[in-house]
Amino acid sequence: MKSFYLFVVISITLFSCSNSSQCKDLESAYPPEIFTLYQHKGKDYNAIKVFKISENQIQVNHISITPAEDLAPLQQTLVKKELFSIEEKDRIKEKYKKAYSLQLKHTNDVFWIQIQPTKEMLGDKKDFEYRDMIEDLINKELMNNNAGIFFAGHVGHTGLNMLCHYYKERVAIESIFKILCENGLEDHTLIAKRVHVADADWIHEVVYPLGFTGEFQSL
Repeated sequence: MKSFYLFVVISITLFSCSNSSQCKDLESAYPPEIFTLYQHKGKDYNAIKVFKISENQIQVNHISITPAEDLAPLQQTLVKKELFSIEEKDRIKEKYKKAYSLQLKHTNDVFWIQIQPTKEMLGDKKDFEYRDMIEDLINKELMNNNAGIFFAGHVGHTGLNMLCHYYKERVAIESIFKILCENGLEDHTLIAKRVHVADADWIHEVVYPLGFTGEFQSL
């Protein structure tokens, strides 16, 4: 009997280690953001996003966003990615701040988490049951870290959708990523945030995965 219990404990430990070893490192999957500048050009929005990818290096992503309209989904493109030494960050900000001068409204900050689990992940759970389970886990992590709280969600043809207010963006991303990683969902998830471009208007920007190019459908 002791041997059986020992086998179970070892098996659980090995499974946990195996699962955690497969998790991406957050610092590389979503490195700390130094600053972002936005520009409104015609119907599109452009962004210069600067991330610290190491002690001595930054990554500059040039992004183009065509907001969702009627039934057409948002289109986002990583136009260009550049690497510079960290000493260049002030020069880059100075270079782009005049052209990228859109002033955002920082109110009602929201993340839209969209998960597309495989049938194997769902197991014997219904879509809404799995969504509720993941939402509860993320919500507890957000609240424990005083980083945010869920307020809405639904299941649609785009996947399992969850919306949360966040108070501390980086801490909220860390909290969400922890649960995604523990459940093998980091490669099956999009995270978009509201970018408030006017008092009563916003667009979505997909912030995870980093350098996302593709469509995001919020309906």
